[in-house]
Amino acid sequence: MKGNCSKLHRWDGSALALIKDRVSLTDPERTREIIEKDLTLDCDGSGGSGTQEKSPGTETIGDIQIEVIYDPAIPDAGPPTITNDHNHDLIVTDFDNETATFWLIEYPDGTGVAIHAFVSEVGSAEITPNEEIKKTFTITPTGAEGGFIRSNDIVNETLPGTPAAPVNYYSS
Repeated sequence: MKGNCSKLHRWDGSALALIKDRVSLTDPERTREIIEKDLTLDCDGSGGSGTQEKSPGTETIGDIQIEVIYDPAIPDAGPPTITNDHNHDLIVTDFDNETATFWLIEYPDGTGVAIHAFVSEVGSAEITPNEEIKKTFTITPTGAEGGFIRSNDIVNETLPGTPAAPVNYYSS
């Protein structure tokens, strides 16, 4: 499979919006906490077994990084000739509004993952003479129950309404 044929979609609750002009994309790394139990502290005369038990703990789903050839135009803004079907404005609006939704990474063979996430970073534009303007965004999973789905047909996957986002401990 060629990476340049992969796609990123944003779910708005009823339809998928394709994020266009993508340069690069990293799908989320999945890691698991390791819980260790040290058995060498046994108080019997043998001094314990000298082994350490390990078991799987909480799973962590990493961030998605996306770099696009940036189109800052906002649809329907200014003269009627301004259009933007790249959907980069959706990413910025999600950041501004603190919106969490499903983001789908579709691989060329139709498989992929859906992650319930929010835009945690809108990077600065990379402006280089004689090159297209590029911008990087970071999309961070919420960790909500049901917020990570793997599928063999990701764009036709039935997505849950909106999983309950984790509690925001900073809001009053």
